[in-house]
Amino acid sequence: MYKLYWCAQTAAFGPHAALEEIGAAYELTPVDIYKDEHLTPEYLTMNPAGKVPALKLPDGPVMHEAAAIMLYLAEAHDRTDLAPAPDDPIRPEFLSTYFYLTNTVQDGHKQFYYPDRFTTDPAAAGKVKEMACRNIPEYWKPIEKRLTEGGPFLFGDRYTLCDMYTVMLITWAPDAKQLLADFPGLKRCFRAARERPAMAKVLELHQ
Repeated sequence: MYKLYWCAQTAAFGPHAALEEIGAAYELTPVDIYKDEHLTPEYLTMNPAGKVPALKLPDGPVMHEAAAIMLYLAEAHDRTDLAPAPDDPIRPEFLSTYFYLTNTVQDGHKQFYYPDRFTTDPAAAGKVKEMACRNIPEYWKPIEKRLTEGGPFLFGDRYTLCDMYTVMLITWAPDAKQLLADFPGLKRCFRAARERPAMAKVLELHQ
């Protein structure tokens, strides 16, 4: 059985959604980052970076980094619908989109919530946050373009890890309601993903 160390409104959302969608047996172990439980010696032995999530595999090893965990789970359970196989024609574009979400869109949200990490001047944190509010919609535009050209998901009718990650990041938006109003493709993707029982369950717990 997998053990997911998690906290609501963190990147644990993604692995949790993957576990539910795959139907794997797992248990949740809360790690309250607001009480610094992610910085305890015990937790740091599992994730030296002191972040959630961490996933303990059934045979003992522990993984961290949400995107890596999600990809591992899909491949370990042979879910080529969620993560296209290397010989799948959409694999290159899937990987490009997946890592764009994790490296660019997600980073924009980090700048909003943790502005102090992006400046050495405490007085400039407000400016960093203000710039993040400007940048986040720009980062979403390539994703919106894909969705308005097809959909409801990023690869047409095919629901993948990219859609799970998209939903997670939408919930992190400074103003998710406005984001969905401004980007109808994102709104359609969010609604379609929410109709899936696994995603509905995870959304309810993480919000």
